[in-house]
Amino acid sequence: MFKKTVRDLYDLSNGRTVGQLALVYSVLPFLNFETNIVCHNPDETDPDRLQPMNIESLAELLGYANAAKLKLTMNRVKIDGKVVFGFFENTNDRRQKGITVNPRVVFGGNGEQLQAIRTQFNRFGGV
Repeated sequence: MFKKTVRDLYDLSNGRTVGQLALVYSVLPFLNFETNIVCHNPDETDPDRLQPMNIESLAELLGYANAAKLKLTMNRVKIDGKVVFGFFENTNDRRQKGITVNPRVVFGGNGEQLQAIRTQFNRFGGV
C-alpha cells in the first residue's frame, strides 16, 4: 500500500511541486490509511483508539522549529489541483490543530470509512 501511494503521488506531481511532494511523503509514515488522520499510532485499526497528532507534534517530528510555518506550508500543498491537508481544531483548546489528509490524494481505506472526510474536503474547498 505504502509503495503504491508514493508512486501514485509522484505520478500526479510535476517538477515544480517536488518540495510539496517531499512534505507529503514525510507525513505518510504518520498517516492512518483507514481514516486519513495523521496520528501517533498510525497502525491502529480501532478508530476509537487513534491518537491524533497535532500540528505542534508533527512539526517537532519533521524538524520544523515553528509549527505555524509548517501549517502555512501544508496549506499551500496541492497535488493534481487538490488540497492535500485539512485541519481540525481541538474543542478544548482551539490553538491545537489535528491533521487530516484528503482521501482524493491519498486513499487507503474503503469508501464508507472515508466518505465523511471526503465530504469535509468537498465542502471547504478541497475538491
